[in-house]
Formats: sequence, C-alpha cells, structure tokens
Amino acid sequence: MRQHKKTICRIAIIILSCLFFLQKAQALPPYLEGLKAYENEQYDKAYRIWLPLAETGDSGAQAHLAVLTDNGQGTLKDINKVAAWYSKAAEQGLAEAQYNLGDLYRTGDGVAQSYDKALFWYRKAGNNGHIKAQNSLGLMTANGLGVEKSPKTAFDWFIKAAQQGHMGAQLQVAQYFGQGKIIKFSAKDAIYWLNKAALQGSPQAKNMLTQLNQPLPGRKPVPKDYLLGEKYLEQGDYDQAFNLWFPLINTRYVSAINGVGALFFEGKGVPKSYDRAVYFFRQAAKEGNGAAQTNLAYMYEKGLGVEQSDELAFHWYLRAANLGFAQAQSQVGGLYLGGIGTEKSLAQAVYWLRQAALQDYPAAESILGFLYFKGFGLPQSVHAALYWFTRAADQGDIMAARSLGTFYEEGYAVSKSFPQAITWYQKAAEAGDAEAQYLLGQLYYYGKGTKKSYVKAHALFLNSARQGDPRGQFFMGLMYENGEGVATSQVAARQWYSMSAKQGYALSKYALNHYQKMREKKIADARFEALKYVDRRRRYYAPDPRIQTIDTGYRFVTQTRYANGKSFKVMAYKKMYKRRVIR
Repeated sequence: MRQHKKTICRIAIIILSCLFFLQKAQALPPYLEGLKAYENEQYDKAYRIWLPLAETGDSGAQAHLAVLTDNGQGTLKDINKVAAWYSKAAEQGLAEAQYNLGDLYRTGDGVAQSYDKALFWYRKAGNNGHIKAQNSLGLMTANGLGVEKSPKTAFDWFIKAAQQGHMGAQLQVAQYFGQGKIIKFSAKDAIYWLNKAALQGSPQAKNMLTQLNQPLPGRKPVPKDYLLGEKYLEQGDYDQAFNLWFPLINTRYVSAINGVGALFFEGKGVPKSYDRAVYFFRQAAKEGNGAAQTNLAYMYEKGLGVEQSDELAFHWYLRAANLGFAQAQSQVGGLYLGGIGTEKSLAQAVYWLRQAALQDYPAAESILGFLYFKGFGLPQSVHAALYWFTRAADQGDIMAARSLGTFYEEGYAVSKSFPQAITWYQKAAEAGDAEAQYLLGQLYYYGKGTKKSYVKAHALFLNSARQGDPRGQFFMGLMYENGEGVATSQVAARQWYSMSAKQGYALSKYALNHYQKMREKKIADARFEALKYVDRRRRYYAPDPRIQTIDTGYRFVTQTRYANGKSFKVMAYKKMYKRRVIR
C-alpha cells in the first residue's frame, strides 16, 4: 500500500480515545459518525456518510473518500476517482490532501506523471506546514527532479521539516552539518540532529552516532526535584517550586526551563518579567518542548517581552500543533480562519480545529459549532452545531454556553424553551460575557420564561453596556427615557444612546434623531410664539398713516459733552424734522 494511502487514515486513529462522549444523548455529527464507522471497519457505512458531505464541499470527507476509493473499501477501487477526491480537498487548502495529490503526480498513479505538478502541490502543503511535504520538497530539490538541483534550497526545506520532528529530514540535516559544504561544518549540530533522529528510532542515526563514539540518546528520567517542585506549585508555594526548578536549567531539563519561564510570566515566586519569561520559553521551545512553543507563540501573539509578530506566533503555534498540543492546534485553526500570520484557509482551519476538538479542547469545539451553524468550510448543520456547543459548554466554554441559550430561545435543533435559555445565558453572563448579559436582560425585560423584572434587566443591561455592547447601551437609554427600573432621565438616555450610536447601532441612531427632531420642534414652537408676540406689539405701536414726517434740513445746536470729569459746550449739526397731517 502506498504511503499516501495511510497518512489521512492515521488522523482517524486518535478518535478511539475520544469516543467516551458517545454515551451522551446527542448524536454524533456526520463527519465523526463516518470516522466511527471507519474505525469499526464498517466501510460501506462510512462511505455512505461521507459521500454527501464530500459532495457539499467538506474537505475532510473528500480526503477520506479518496482513501476508501484507493483501498477499495466500501466502494470499487478506482485510482482516477482517488485523484479527483484529493484534488477537490487540495483545492480547498487541506495540506494532507495537497501532499497526497503531490505524491500521485510524482508517481503517476491515476494521473499523468508530472514533477512540475508534484512540486506545485508539495509547495502548497509545505507552505501550510506539512512536514512530509517539506521533506519531499527537500528530496526533489536535492536530486533535481522537476526543478534545478539546489542543495541550499533543499537544506532550507529539510531544516523546516526537521524542526517539526521529521526523522528523515533530521538525518538529512545532520549530514549537511557533517559535510560542511552548503553550510558551515558543525560537529555539535550534526550530533544534535543525529540524536533527534535516533530518539525516533532511526537505525542510520544510531549507527552514525556509534561510529562517532557518541552515546546513544535515551529518555532521561524525570528528576525528583522537578516532581517535588510540581507538588509545591499545586500547594501555592511558588518560592519552593522556583528554588527546585531553577538549578535544573543547567541540566537542560526542558520541562523545568518552561516552568521557570511560566513563574516569571505570572510573577509567582519571582518578580514578574516578560523578558525573562521569553528567554526561558525560547530555550525550552528550541529543545522541542510543545508547551514552551505554545507559550512562546502566545508572547509573540500579544507582544509581551518581544516585538509583536503574527507570523512568528503562527510559526511556534504550528510547531506545537504538529506535536499534538490541543491548545496550539486550536490556535492554528483560529489563525487560519482569520488569515492571521498566514494565508486564510477554511480547510486548514477546520482540519486543525478538529484535531483539537477530538482532544476535548473546548475552545476548538465551540468554534467548530459556530462553523457548522454558519456553514463556513463545513456543510451547514444545526444538529452538528448543537453537538459541539454542548460538548464545549459542558466544559465551561462561555461562547458555547451563550450559543446554547440562543438555540433554546430560538428552537434550533431543540424544542424552544425559555427556562433552558435562561439557564445557559445565566452561566455565560455570570462569567462576564457581555452579549449573554444583554440577551438575558432582554428575557427579563420582556418577561419571557420568567417574571418581568425591569430591575434585573437594568442590572444586566448595565453590565453589558459598561463592556461596550451597543445593544445593552441602547436598552439603557430606553429604560432611562421611559423610567423603567430607574428614575426617568432624558440626559442619561441621550448619553447612552450616543455611546451606542457611535458604534453604528441603528436603533440608537434613530432614537437620537428622534430627540433632535423633538428639540427642533420645541425651538420652532418657541420662535413661532415669539413672532406672534412681536406681531401683536407691532400692530399696537403702528404709526398713524395720516401723519407724514418731512425733512426740514440742518441747523446748529449747542450740546454738552464730558471729558476727564469736566463738562464743556460744543456746536453741532442736528437734522430737523417736521410732522404734518395729511388730509
């Protein structure tokens, strides 16, 4: 059986350790139902489940159908269809399918043999972090298959795969350092990479180490001081934990190095220092510690102790994800989803989120539920969304709890139930979720599933509004305008409406416009009353139309003026008028 037939199948193996949740009432989503059937060797059933998913664009189902078709399991063996299914999944960005499609083009199985197309798909997968594709690119570039031979470019691909744990690539990198032709000779680095490969069971690496009179690597026993430090850490005695772990740094025990970094990060037992935390995380991360790689990625993501870099955050998260760390896998999925630090890829996002979800990581389960609900990168399914939201909410995920509240309020995939909605909203609201506070406040405001209470609604809307939720701010304005649960205050109402309107909330804009129209009406009314008053005065004091004023010229008059406290007489012109009655 070709190697590429097995790669995706191996993904499914971890499902066996995660199927404890099958005892729950909710049915499995179709994709997982297919995996369960596959593991139980019910290939016909797996094929029937995955086929409609694949036809609607599920890249994971497409890749698995390629495996079933290649092996003749549940369907007739058809190498042409294998290539077709891999192509569909690969075009959606699934790295595993891209790698397998590259293998088909390299060997000419089911497609016209083409090194150019093999390199194209290997590069796609390699740039997505697929370590086998990176190693294959190194081999093809080193041997000049479909591309000009370039040992330097080959080394660049080998080192990427080696850093992620590919045994063959580690052996290649060791040879490059040992030869010293493309890069500077370094016996230390050569032995380092040979040890890495030997730890994974490479007989060639072990043989080379023996020839170099180097001891074969083995797993070091966990130091007693490290275990004792963990106990002190659980008891909250951080000083003792630090005192036991810090000396272990000299022994290069990576778990202790990462632990010391974590103490500096949190400022427990030592003064808080992001710079020192980064230093220790980096040391352990370079040694291949997945927890340290995840921690270092977080520092780059947030710009703590280092210059912020989405690209480096993605790099370290991906390295940890390839080691199986669920938190890192979830983060990689999220970064692919948003195109942060890497190219946006729904297929890659779904793949990594599934890996984390299958390890019961609640954040990944919650996001998967959202993707199923919206139909982003997955066939839209409210039942699958309900399944993943329930799993995540049971583990305390806030977003999932709020989403379940919406499911029960609106009746998505469940019978509509306001009491159940209140229960889930309450859990998220108590955890400080602004949107859940607003949604729960609405139920109390309108009396849905509970007794109407403006007081409780006001308290919830206030918490939501203070966190910047524009809808909560709108309802605060509404309650102050109408005096619901609070004393009426048009000033406070306008303030809350203004805060909400600045965020673009349409109802608040309408409310402010209404206030403006009312103000303009009051001004217009006042002006109208003033005009009526002036008109009455003008009519009362109007001159007699029978009297005409006639200009009779000028004459000198004496006027008294004052300056510097003294008075004096001056002569001035004065215009003279005469009035006469017109008969």
